[in-house]
Amino acid sequence: MRGPDDRQQRASRLRIGGWLSNNAPAPDKPISARSRPAGASAEPAPPSAGSRIASHRMQNPRRWLLAAAIAVTLFVAGVVISFATDSGTDPVSVAPLSPAASPQPIFTTTAPASYVQPSSAAPSGAPPAAGTTEPADPPAPTTPPARTGTAKPPQQVTPLLTLATTAVPATVNLSAEGSLDWVHWGLANARSLNRKSGGSGAIRDLGGTSRGRYDTNPQRFSWSGGTPTGSASGTPTGVYTCGAGGNFALQVSASPTTRTLHFYAGAWLARGQLTARLGGETVSGSVTDRDASTTTARFVIRFRAAAGTNLSITWTTAETFNSSCGNVDIQAATLS
Repeated sequence: MRGPDDRQQRASRLRIGGWLSNNAPAPDKPISARSRPAGASAEPAPPSAGSRIASHRMQNPRRWLLAAAIAVTLFVAGVVISFATDSGTDPVSVAPLSPAASPQPIFTTTAPASYVQPSSAAPSGAPPAAGTTEPADPPAPTTPPARTGTAKPPQQVTPLLTLATTAVPATVNLSAEGSLDWVHWGLANARSLNRKSGGSGAIRDLGGTSRGRYDTNPQRFSWSGGTPTGSASGTPTGVYTCGAGGNFALQVSASPTTRTLHFYAGAWLARGQLTARLGGETVSGSVTDRDASTTTARFVIRFRAAAGTNLSITWTTAETFNSSCGNVDIQAATLS
């Protein structure tokens, strides 16, 4: 239990602390302890003015820190609201930051639709930088539509087919006469066929009935530049077919330009019938031999038709005057 002296010393320390902390002048009188009636309970002495001032000043630093934090928060909130207003964001939607958090404003950059990445940009394989929009790929080139128009109409061709029968010259030069193509039958045997080497091949032998070779033709044929026999001079050879109905068949390619076919043929004790057809046109001619002299003729056929059309020729024994072998024969043909 403390005595009066202890209380007096405590009161003196408080007072001394009060005027020292308050820069007050020192008291000029000694401080005495209060007396209490005997038997009264001890009540705590009210704090002195100096102790209240000291306690108040100890609490002030915390208030200053709190006030400073509030001020920083308000400042940061003002900066965020300012940026949000500049970028078109509703200021009300910005959440306040806590005092302890560091303000980190977020900026969103949207590239305009016409943006084109400069040549100094990152390589195409690198990812686009944050906050940027990667430009869309250019549209793929399109193929222009094909030009449409009226197709050029096919060349109009007026068909032509004529036939004339003339005498055969004593000697016929097949190479000189057949500028496009020529053929000769029977040089070596009944199957022999010589023709212009490198020619158009427009004259085609389609066959017929059984054939034989003969070498008593009244006229002679020669050529050069042939195949398989390169040349011949004055050959009287040819091929024939016996009996009524015996025939030869040929085909010749037509052209939009007029062509001339010379067909050399004859008959022995028979009447031969020539028929030429081109499209819907038909012409015919004949040769008759009654005295076993081998009568011959040169049939001159002029013709014209659209490309791809063919002239068809048949040389047939229409009538015989010999029961054993009245016949028709062929020697050569030229095309120019």
